[in-house]
Amino acid sequence: MRLVTDRNDLDDRIAQLDAEIAAHPMASRKMRAALAVIEEFSFGGVALVEQRLAEQCLPSLATLARIQEAHALSWYRLHEAREELRRENS
Repeated sequence: MRLVTDRNDLDDRIAQLDAEIAAHPMASRKMRAALAVIEEFSFGGVALVEQRLAEQCLPSLATLARIQEAHALSWYRLHEAREELRRENS
């Protein structure tokens, strides 16, 4: 990552990272909705969660796992880069 020396450059880079995070597959509406279903219905086990996901036309647990496997590292790196810039900014 290049060094950011100017305060405006720093703010611009943080805004750019925020936009990249918002556009990331892990931040999609369906992903957020699926994670909320998992959290809400996890008490009922896998079958109930899968049923609720299907009822709402959301990705299955297997599909969610593939999405996470494919995109977790880039998701982490974007957040880590943003936090690093925020620490520089303070």
